[in-house]
Amino acid sequence: MEDRNELDVRAQIITFTDDTTVRVLLSHCVGRIALRDYDRDTRVDFRRDRRKIMHITDWLTAEVIRSAPWLARKDDNGVPKKLLKFGSIDAIFDEANKAMEQAAARVAHTQLTEKDVQVVAELDNGYKIVRLLTPAALDEESRMMRHCIGNGAYDAMLADDDNGYFSLRDPKGGSHVTLEIEEMKKYRSITQLQGKGNTLPVRRYLDMLKAFIKEIDAELGGTPGEMGFIIDDDGGVHLLSELPEGITVTRDTDLVSEFAVVLPPNMTINGKLELGHEGLTELPPGLTVTESLDISNTAIRELPADLDVWGDIIADGAPLEVVPDHLKKKVKTDYWPKTTVLRPSI
Repeated sequence: MEDRNELDVRAQIITFTDDTTVRVLLSHCVGRIALRDYDRDTRVDFRRDRRKIMHITDWLTAEVIRSAPWLARKDDNGVPKKLLKFGSIDAIFDEANKAMEQAAARVAHTQLTEKDVQVVAELDNGYKIVRLLTPAALDEESRMMRHCIGNGAYDAMLADDDNGYFSLRDPKGGSHVTLEIEEMKKYRSITQLQGKGNTLPVRRYLDMLKAFIKEIDAELGGTPGEMGFIIDDDGGVHLLSELPEGITVTRDTDLVSEFAVVLPPNMTINGKLELGHEGLTELPPGLTVTESLDISNTAIRELPADLDVWGDIIADGAPLEVVPDHLKKKVKTDYWPKTTVLRPSI
């Protein structure tokens, strides 16, 4: 019988793909490491590491489609030996990057036609947004961007009217950002937004996308922490490391992230705010959160005197010591009471 840890890891793996073969492969690499480190400080965080695991999933999907020779080289338990050599999520991610780079380099430049790409928005300075319509268009995008949208990984999704793949192109046709947008009735969500090599886009290209994202009224399909950027109430698109002073976001905001998160002064979150980075040591002045604030697993020791939180403050695992009097009754450490005796801020 599977234990609780195995059931939890299996439930997480299922969220990354509907393909049973790829799920098994994910279980042999990502799942194996997640189980090994389940009760350790080095445990896999499926939210924080979601972008990396999605990239690994895309790599495995492409390898299954092309029947990669290494898949047939198995141990006595029927597990591909290649997957057993990895000791961390980062090691698998690096292997996926290397394989995707090699696959993209093998793709010859293809002269695309109107059957392959459709211009959906004209931007300033000759830039445009095009929709990718064919496998050839996905392969060419993969060649230019050195990521995993091509090589068969997403070909089957082109027939799904609820998913669209888009590219920010310069006047010479070069690609700079790839987007996946899901449409459900009147609701549009950005489920992926990638720069070259699956990195975060360069700031200037994010700025170019603002008008397009606002025009189509798109929201985030994942959390800001997973995706590395946030959309504010005015439709502005911002990297988590470059949030502007006074930004207002009206939605629950999960900033548990592998990316650098810099909270600006006078930030307002109309909803819940969840933080979860060990490098985060302080909150900015003027922060307002209209529901709960979760600072679990941060290194925050002191809450600012002007912090305004309407709901509870969840501080499990945080070394919190200094709390303003008006917030003291809001602090909750029920699940992991590492907090020392609280003293008021001066």
